[in-house]
Amino acid sequence: RAVITGVQRMFPIMGKHSSNYGAAAMDGSIARYLQYDELIYLAPYGLKNGNLDFGIRNFDELMRYGVFADGPGEEVLAVLKDGETLVYPPMRVNRLGGTVLDYIAKHLAPALGLKACEQDITIEQIRKGEIAGLAFVGNAVKVTPVGKIDIVKPAEDMQSGEKIETLVEFGIHPTIAKIRDQFLDELC
Repeated sequence: RAVITGVQRMFPIMGKHSSNYGAAAMDGSIARYLQYDELIYLAPYGLKNGNLDFGIRNFDELMRYGVFADGPGEEVLAVLKDGETLVYPPMRVNRLGGTVLDYIAKHLAPALGLKACEQDITIEQIRKGEIAGLAFVGNAVKVTPVGKIDIVKPAEDMQSGEKIETLVEFGIHPTIAKIRDQFLDELC
């Protein structure tokens, strides 16, 4: 169960070092205060009328034009409704740049007969049903399906908030399950 609160990943991750984890741990704790398993960061821009807009900071606009970045310690991987195409955010969203996502996109997906490409993943695509499944991927989480995403407007204390919308409730998409199972088999 993941939550979008409007937190944006504003700066690029410049390597895997301790300075990246303090703010991420605090942001991740927001999700847990709100009774979710993980937070989804948004990109430092929105996709408005087909154009990147780096000026979007308002919560309502972010929820309309927002673009996924990643989680505090893991990447985001989506399956399009064709069930055969995986998409993951470009580095311009300031995502982590993890090795697990790289391995899945370049090696595991092609071995399973899947296409993988880099593209923005938007809140609007999820609302329209263009995204059929989503997973967090990373060294710690491996391949973990996302079953539900809620949008919550946090209160000033960041420890409570108002649920605005259940963006989506997924089952475990068969393609995500196949990737998860193959990845775990290869690790073992």
